[in-house]
Order: sequence, then structure tokens, then C-alpha cells
Amino acid sequence: MNALAWSAADRTVQQALQLIIGIWLARILSPSDFGLMGIIMLFAGISYVLVEGGFGQAVARVKNADNSYFTSIWIMNIAIATLIYIILYLCAPYISLFFGQPQLKAIIRILFLALFFNAGYLIQHTQLGIQLNYRSIAFCNITATLISGICGITVAYIYTNVWALVTQQVSYHFARLCCFSLVTKWLPGRHISLKPIKQLGRFSINLMGSGLLNALFSNLYVTFIGKFYPISYTGFYSQAQKQNDTIQFTFLSILNGVSYNIFALLHEDTARLKKFYTQLLHKSALLTLPIFCVLITLSEPLFTVLLGEKWISSVTYFQLLCGAQLLCVCDLLCINLLNARGKSRITFRVELIKKAGMLLTLLVFALSGIYTGIIAYGILNWTIGLTWLYLAKKELAIQWQIIWKSIIPALGIGAIVGCLVWNIGWILNLNIYIELLIQLAIGMGCYLILLHKVYPTLLKDIRQLIPQNQ
Repeated sequence: MNALAWSAADRTVQQALQLIIGIWLARILSPSDFGLMGIIMLFAGISYVLVEGGFGQAVARVKNADNSYFTSIWIMNIAIATLIYIILYLCAPYISLFFGQPQLKAIIRILFLALFFNAGYLIQHTQLGIQLNYRSIAFCNITATLISGICGITVAYIYTNVWALVTQQVSYHFARLCCFSLVTKWLPGRHISLKPIKQLGRFSINLMGSGLLNALFSNLYVTFIGKFYPISYTGFYSQAQKQNDTIQFTFLSILNGVSYNIFALLHEDTARLKKFYTQLLHKSALLTLPIFCVLITLSEPLFTVLLGEKWISSVTYFQLLCGAQLLCVCDLLCINLLNARGKSRITFRVELIKKAGMLLTLLVFALSGIYTGIIAYGILNWTIGLTWLYLAKKELAIQWQIIWKSIIPALGIGAIVGCLVWNIGWILNLNIYIELLIQLAIGMGCYLILLHKVYPTLLKDIRQLIPQNQ
């Protein structure tokens, strides 16, 4: 429980700090600066996955791994980082030419120095994880986030350009290397062996494959927009995606571990699993879907107040992305349910279909524009979301009526509260800060009243649910 608490605190504090730092930087820098970084995040995501190679998670499964295991994997990580950096260094002129952005050449050559720092601390991070020392991991992560934020903001005030974001990224990994080295005091040994690579290779390659898919498709649209649209459009879209991802991560990280662990515990007891799944689906929908709906309606004043008027073009992207991923919490619960029941092959196939669909939506982005492309992505997401609900229904023999009763009331509450706060903003003609506070206060009050009417025992049931299944 102590490890779980520190892990949760680590994620929560990091998210809060990153949100504050991101808002601060967005108010100083231009959309074009974020656009330049957005373009190369695809290369960054893939590079970091290749450097780690899945061996961190793999070695954590080895009992009594000696120092030669850690040393061998550490050297391999450094070697892969060196190889990738050389490739990116040589390809930097061609990447900048491909995207028509000359600045990318220097940015890539400096930014990807962070690969060496990343490779340098992966083993120390794994060692602390094996020891369940999440307190030290939290200390290192939070310290690095804070230091890198200060470095990035300082450079932003001095130079007011994209190098502030580059500094933030490089200093983050350098600070993590320093912190993990100080905490673990680990040094590589002299004995090197290929045994760990051979023994863990098959398991690691599967993890690396999944990581590469996620890295590729999470940054797919930003990179595509960077190629075919002005760089400022890339910045507007990447900012909208970043804010949307932050909100999603907050909910998904809370539900992911809890839901999967309890589903796995109950996977042989279909009756209890069915009851728990429907209860969790209902509660999660009531707590999350209305918030997404309100954020869609309040996105314009929120972006203006937090990020500044120069980011107003991100609002429509953000609204469409929120709408496209409205069922993300429901999707997560269905995926965890099926995986806990041993149906990982089905979840993998559905994910492949979704990825293929995302590739097809690139044609819509190219032919009809960014707005239409996001709408196509939303249609794909909703289709896959309904597919997940159908598969969960089939797995547990749940009636559609029960599923709709779990989701439709939540969407109804969200629509009512969203329309209310939008009309209040349209009627009022006050200072934007005062107006936003009034909208938030009235919206929260209306949400709590409707929530009490629809599910008067919700909070009580949640309190009872958690201890019973821990």
C-alpha cells in the first residue's frame, strides 16, 4: 500500500507540475515553437522505446539478478542510444528538408543528446522498481520535472524561442540521471555477458513492439500536420492534444491499475465480475463524462485565461478531440476486463483494426482538412468504443439495457450542465475571469444536484467499493 501511495503521488504531482510548467511556457512561446517540437516527438517517442528495448520490465521478472545482468543491459542501452543518435545526427539535414523547417537540423542534434542520459538511468530506475522503492522514484521524477521546468522557463524568458522546450527536455533526462545515480549509487561492473540478452530477448521484443506502436500512433497526426500544413497549425493541434491527453491520463491512470487488478481477482467468478464491471462502468461514466462535456463548452474561456488569446485557434481542435475520445474511460474498462479474462488476442486484434483505421483517416486529413480529419478520427473512436462495449456485453452476457443505463444518464448530465454553462457565458458580459468563475461554480453546483438525483448513494458506494476489493 505504501508503494501504491507513492506511485499515485508521483503521477499526481508530476502531472500538476507539468501542467503548470506547460501553461507558463505556452504564455511565453509561440505556437510555431510548439509546432517544431511537435513534429519531432514522433522520432523522440520511437527512439526512447528502442533505447529501453523492453529490457527494464523484462529484467524485473528475473529473480536474484546479479550485477552482470544489470551491467550487460546498461551497456546495451548505451550502445543502442549511440547508434540511434548517430543515425539521427546524420539524418537531421534530410528531416529538416522533408518538413521544410531548417531549424530542425540543430534542434535534432541537440535534443537527442538526451538519449544518452536516458540510457544511463534506465537500470537504476529498474532496480528501484524491483525493490518497490517508489518513494525514491517519486523523489527523482518530481525533482527532475521541477529542475527541467525551471531551466525551460528561464531560457524562455531570455530567448523566447523553441530552445526553451529543447532545454526542458534535455535537462529533464540529465536531472533524472543525476538523481537516480545519487539515490542508487550503482555503478556498472566489469563482467559482461550475452546471456541476459538471449534469455530476455523474446519477452522484451514483444514489449518493445507494443511500445513502438503506441509511440508511432500517439504522435502520428501531429507529424502529418507538420508535413502538410503551416507550422503554426501543428503548434495549435499539439497544444490541444497535450491538454486533452493530460485530462485523459488523470482519469485513466487512476482507473487502470485498480480496475485490472480487481477484474483479475474476480475473473473466474462471472457473476461477481459482471456485477462489479457494471457498477464500475456506471460510476466511472457519471464521474468523468460530464467533466469532458463541460470542458468542451468552457474550452474557449479556459484556453484564453490559462494559455492566452494567441492559443484561441487550439480551442476547436481541443473540443473535437474531447468529443472523439469521450468514451476513453469505458474503453479502458472493457479492455482490462477482456485481458483479465484471458482474451488478450481479441484486444490485440481490435487495437490493430483501430491503428489501421487511423492510417486511413490520414487521407481525410490530407484531402479535407484538419477539422474533418479529427471528425473522422472521432467516428473511428466511437465505432471502436461501441465494439468494446459489445465485446464486454458478450463476454459477461450483459443486456444492452444495463449498459445504456450506465452511460446515457452520464451523457445526459454532461449535456445539461454543458448547455447551462455555455448559455451563462453567452448571457453574461463580464470580465472573462469573473465570468469563468461563475460558470464553473454554477456548473459544479448543477452537476452535484443532478448527480444526487440520478445516483444519491454514489459517493457512499465508491467508499465501500474500494476497501472491499483491496
